[in-house]
Amino acid sequence: MNKYQSNQFQIFDNLHAEKTLLIKRLHWAIALAEETGEVEKEIKKNLIFNSQSDEETVDKLSEELGDVLLCISMIASYYKIDLDFIVETSLDKMQKRFTKTEDSRI
Repeated sequence: MNKYQSNQFQIFDNLHAEKTLLIKRLHWAIALAEETGEVEKEIKKNLIFNSQSDEETVDKLSEELGDVLLCISMIASYYKIDLDFIVETSLDKMQKRFTKTEDSRI
């Protein structure tokens, strides 16, 4: 993940070299919101509107989720957060949240 993050950052940060850090961060945050909307749209086409097959949905979701990953990678890079750290932290959080312990009263 970190190699992907480093490579993407080098490519895309150079494209926007003239912009301030604040503008770069904002750009990728807005792009993330837009791309997650695209993911939602593809799922709705498949599940609600029945206007595309599962196979078409997989193809389109693969592309859109790649765009989401790029946005997350860029935001993380601008805040100097490793993607590997994000994944590990998320896994730990989910394990704690969804793993019952003897003391839990769920």
